[in-house]
Amino acid sequence: MPVERLTPERRRQLTRDALVAAAAEVFTAKGFHAASLDEIADAAGFTRGAIYSNFGSKEELLFAVYDRLDDMSLAGMADAMDERGGDPVEDATAAAEVWSGLLGRSREVIALSLELRLYALRNPEARGRLVKLEQQATDKLAAFIEDTFARQGTQLRAPAKQLAEIGRAGVNGLEEAAAVDEENAAHYRELIQTLFVLLARAAAGSDA
Repeated sequence: MPVERLTPERRRQLTRDALVAAAAEVFTAKGFHAASLDEIADAAGFTRGAIYSNFGSKEELLFAVYDRLDDMSLAGMADAMDERGGDPVEDATAAAEVWSGLLGRSREVIALSLELRLYALRNPEARGRLVKLEQQATDKLAAFIEDTFARQGTQLRAPAKQLAEIGRAGVNGLEEAAAVDEENAAHYRELIQTLFVLLARAAAGSDA
């Protein structure tokens, strides 16, 4: 069977994916400021020039990593809900377990997320880009919520975007608390599940 030849566009996308994956590992291990482009390029099996030709800077790569983590969370939740879900509360429970236990949400990744926010606070241009990225992440989650309720045949009784905004803000805060207060991390992860279930009940109505 003949092997399909890679188009330049597909080859470029594979290179970008490899660089983002490598950057995620190096950033989470060393932090944004301590990580070097040479380390990232070496981890991905490319030269530093590949980073500049695909992203332009380390900051661009950081934003790409942040976006990738959100996509990983959504993909993980979708898989868990396909396996275990069925109604709004069951789906919410499955999604919460994925979001609170995903390897990409380790203490190091939370620290990286905070680094990104501090960087954005100190750099107006980066601040605008982060706002846009956050809005895109919220829109993705809102679309995910709408699709989930539509597949269940359940009427959504609260705006999906509001649910997404509350959910993301709540989870981020609880994850940060769990990272700082490690002895009570399990408690905060239980609260993430409680938050998801409460939002699902509010979205589906009192009969959920």
